[in-house]
Amino acid sequence: MKRVLRGLALLAVVGTAGASTAQAQGELMIGGGSSIPTGDFGEGFKNGPHGVLAFGFVVPRIPVGFRLQGMFHRISGEEVGTVEGPDLQVISGTGDLVFKVNPSPDAKFRPYVFAGAGLYNTKLTGDEAPEGVSGETDFGYGGGVGLDIGSATGLGFFVEGRYHSIDTEGESANVITASAGARIALGNAGGTGY
Repeated sequence: MKRVLRGLALLAVVGTAGASTAQAQGELMIGGGSSIPTGDFGEGFKNGPHGVLAFGFVVPRIPVGFRLQGMFHRISGEEVGTVEGPDLQVISGTGDLVFKVNPSPDAKFRPYVFAGAGLYNTKLTGDEAPEGVSGETDFGYGGGVGLDIGSATGLGFFVEGRYHSIDTEGESANVITASAGARIALGNAGGTGY
């Protein structure tokens, strides 16, 4: 399974380079939202904010694109009695394949699905964090669904939900993120739209 996901990440990086040489349209996504820990991971932490910055390529009129995405999460620690637990800082970088359900540049609403893999750095922070504990970087993967709203060739907006699974030592840490923000088209030498 990990080999397949690592292959997917490599494909996203290679595809991004290929898309740029095919005169792809670039897009910049800036946003934020809520990070929600789930499963056993959710027992020690509660919801926290995150920010997202992504750069994507889409070849005109082709529904498959590529995205490089960075996220910064600050997941709050749960209280144990009257003691507040340490927060968890997560910085991630992923490469994703993106499939646009409606690639037409004239559509005002363009749903999409995406999946990818990358690296996640986790570190306990705050006054309650134990001293001398350093962060660790682990492989992670996930995917989700989203909706582009507005012009494909100018300023638009996006909303999306994503599932993250981080392969930490011993078990996986799972997080669901709900994000919204602005999407800016960065030019198109090969045509217009998706």
